[in-house]
Amino acid sequence: MREQVISEHATALLRNLTAYNAEIKMRAFEAGCLKPAVALLRSRERVVLQNTVATIRNLSFHPEVKVRLVEDGAISSLVGLLNSQDPEVQEHAAAALRNIMAES
Repeated sequence: MREQVISEHATALLRNLTAYNAEIKMRAFEAGCLKPAVALLRSRERVVLQNTVATIRNLSFHPEVKVRLVEDGAISSLVGLLNSQDPEVQEHAAAALRNIMAES
C-alpha cells in the first residue's frame, strides 16, 4: 500500500512538472524520466497509469522525445491503452499517439 501511494505521488509530480513549461519538460526528459514512464504504462494501478500516460502526452511534442518513445516501445503500450476502461487513460493515450505521429 505504501509503495502504491509513493508511486501515485511520484507520477503525479512528474505529470505536473511536465504540463506546461517546455524547458522543464526537456530537463525531465534529459534526466531520464522517459524509460521508467514507458515501463509504467503497464501498471495496473489506475492513478499511476493516468499520471504516467498524461506525462507521456505532455512530453510527446518534442521530436527527440518522439524518437525515444518509438525506440523504447511506447507505441504498442499506448495503442493497447486505447482499449482502457478509463476514459482519461484513453484520452491521454490517443493524444500522445497523435503527437508522436504529427510532423514537428
